[in-house]
Amino acid sequence: MNSEMNKYKTALKKAIDKINELDNQLKEVTKKDEIAIIGYNCRFPMGANSASEFWRLLEAEFDAVTEIGIERFDIHKYYDEEKGKKGKTYTKYASFLDTDINSFDYKHFEISSKESEVIDPQHRLLLEVTWEALENAELNIDKLKGSKTGVFIGLDSFDYAKNYIFTHDVETISPYSLMGMSKHSAAGRISYFYDFKGPAIVCDTACSSSLVALNIAIDHLRSGQCDLAIVGGANLLICPESFVGLSQFQGLSADGKCKTFDNSADGFGRGEGCGIVILKRLSDAKADGNTVEAIIKGGCTGQDGRSNGFYAPNGLAEKRVLEQALKNADLTVNDIDYIEAHGTGTEIGDFIECQAICEVYKNRKKPILIGSVKSNIGHLEAASGMAGLIKVLLSMKNEKLPASIHVKNRNKNIDWNKINVVTTMLDWKRKEGKCRRAGISAFGISGTLAHVIIEEPEESMVNNPRLPYGILTLSAKSPESLRDMLKDILLHLEKKETDFIDCCFTSNITRSFHTFRYSIIENKKENLIKKIQEDLNNKDFSFSFGKKLSNKKRKIAFLFTGQGSIYKEIAKELYECSITFKDSIQYCNDYFHKLLNISILDGIYFEKNIDLMNPMYSQPIIFSIEYSLTKLWDKLGIKADFVIGHSIGEYVAACYAGILSCEDAMNMIAWRSKLMDSVTIKGKMVGILTDEATLKKAIMKSGCKQVSVAAVNALKNVTLSGVEEEVIKV
Repeated sequence: MNSEMNKYKTALKKAIDKINELDNQLKEVTKKDEIAIIGYNCRFPMGANSASEFWRLLEAEFDAVTEIGIERFDIHKYYDEEKGKKGKTYTKYASFLDTDINSFDYKHFEISSKESEVIDPQHRLLLEVTWEALENAELNIDKLKGSKTGVFIGLDSFDYAKNYIFTHDVETISPYSLMGMSKHSAAGRISYFYDFKGPAIVCDTACSSSLVALNIAIDHLRSGQCDLAIVGGANLLICPESFVGLSQFQGLSADGKCKTFDNSADGFGRGEGCGIVILKRLSDAKADGNTVEAIIKGGCTGQDGRSNGFYAPNGLAEKRVLEQALKNADLTVNDIDYIEAHGTGTEIGDFIECQAICEVYKNRKKPILIGSVKSNIGHLEAASGMAGLIKVLLSMKNEKLPASIHVKNRNKNIDWNKINVVTTMLDWKRKEGKCRRAGISAFGISGTLAHVIIEEPEESMVNNPRLPYGILTLSAKSPESLRDMLKDILLHLEKKETDFIDCCFTSNITRSFHTFRYSIIENKKENLIKKIQEDLNNKDFSFSFGKKLSNKKRKIAFLFTGQGSIYKEIAKELYECSITFKDSIQYCNDYFHKLLNISILDGIYFEKNIDLMNPMYSQPIIFSIEYSLTKLWDKLGIKADFVIGHSIGEYVAACYAGILSCEDAMNMIAWRSKLMDSVTIKGKMVGILTDEATLKKAIMKSGCKQVSVAAVNALKNVTLSGVEEEVIKV
């Protein structure tokens, strides 16, 4: 009986083990790739024309609301403070960009001036901010041509089409009009200009458009339909009709402010802007050495379905979306620190959203922190999800949570025991063993809901070379564009927080190289600023230093030398300044230590009494220095078309060309070093600028027998080798 029982137990254990094995395999197969955000940029109201400027203004608790300017339309023709008046709006305020939306470098984007005039300025804005975001991601734009890059854009407004096409004056319609204003062109034009081969999708779910576009992009990256994703949204306030329509709906705030979470909330203030983020599968980002700004853990989109009215929010639906996002991210309520709420500043909307958050996070140990960037820049509608996301990305980077402004008397209907609105700048520091995470919401007025959860990367995925000198390189398609670019760089360098070495590094790695070029080499920030100012004040700007060059690529060759090329403290400045170089040479040092029980770092930097001419040191050091230099050149974007090697340099050349792995090369060099070290006779070799015949005559004349012609390098360049005394005699 016991024997039978043991058989059953054994069989049952095998079955359980098999089930566990299959379960693990299933989990591995269905495991969702995490998505990395590797770059971003924005243009938001009141001068937030870059991510760094946006953060500076958030720190200052800025309020971007201003009266609608005449350059958009004459608001006084449409304004009446009395609500409900036909054909009128009861607000004359909103949050606007401080740049000219009609200004566009059409030459840079290879568009004719005639076509440029009828392209929706939202599309033009998306083109420009996409370029800036790709540069922020430290991607070489030229190398993305033909890649499986997808474009996912949230867009809702059709103000420009209303102003241009729907005027009943058909004579104004040009061959470019229809395509220039169609929403689908927004994504398609980006793909066309950059020659991307991935999907190009425009998403319109009203206020949730850009965050829904983000969720679509995540799915496309995970399914392999694209390898890189550009995600964003844009919104411009161009004509009065949308203000009038929203006023008839009584959805707007009379003073143009989003008084989110406050008792005085009376509607939303409108805002405009554009935000773009660059996404990549995390595994690919790590493999490619990209800087990871944040990791997208999971997201969810949903719908209100039937509620108290087509435009009314549905708290249960919002709750389901937040819960599903947590489930998709495989996280609990205690894993989330902060929620960037949709938070438009409508009394009922704020209450229902906060109620849903309270319900989801009711079992959290501490009240969940919440906030809304709409209090600063208004409701960017289709681009609002990007505004919230970029605010959170900057908060993670700067380790602070900015305040939501206009919160004086908290909404009395909200249960503040479960949630806590951020009303003063709070520290949000990295903590060992605790990963910072946040959720971002965007809810569309027609019922489409979106939520995404992001977390900080475990550590910086890449470190830029920290070299003592910076080489600033800029290029443009025209002298005028080059001058404008230099002005922008100058403004950036003049900021206290700007690291000029990082700025120079990025200018080399991420920018495409056009025909008009400019460069400076400096080791101090103040010197760089002074030189740029001098050049900008030069009347002959485009001729004194902007030079039109051929686009023809020039070939680069690397020559790797052999013995006799090393000395004490070789490349010490690179070792101290460049993390890339240091990490590479440290790897070689550790590997050679296992093979030869030596430290090449001691040999060149730390110990005085080591003979560098000893082959046990000289050959590993030569290889390590040259191999580490190739890693630094790669990091700086300098790639060789040809490689040549002599002696030990041949191994480095073979590694660079992909013929040998680094480890195989080091194994061979270790054996070579041991063999040469085992030779007891003291030898010598010398290069002589003469021909082979002359050298052979000299050897015969000397009578030496332990010396010979080792190599004929050229007609008048030969190498002599042998016993040291005899080499010297010859």
